[in-house]
Amino acid sequence: MTETDATPQPTAQAEFPLIGQIWQADYGDLVIEHDYREPGKISFVSKHGTRLTVDLTVTRIRDDVFVLAFQDADASVVAVEDLSTHRVSSTMILRDHTLLHMSGVLSRVEP
Repeated sequence: MTETDATPQPTAQAEFPLIGQIWQADYGDLVIEHDYREPGKISFVSKHGTRLTVDLTVTRIRDDVFVLAFQDADASVVAVEDLSTHRVSSTMILRDHTLLHMSGVLSRVEP
């Protein structure tokens, strides 16, 4: 196997099991709903109270573990979601280059 063969590739949207669902990431002091109902997108409410929908890149690392990447005008976000343990670890890079590291719990929001 060559080095490029071992590199995880972005997951086809059909392979990301949260498509069509809404999940909540509870970081303790901060709770964010992630709306995955539109393939290739993530919707959430910004810190300003505005609902945003942005492009989402998903990479499957192994069974039930995915890296999600997206950005809006205020931040770039990379999150590792472990669906088997319902844990999420996120890093936000704010516009002023401040790094925020957060770990939390994932739970499905019933429709």
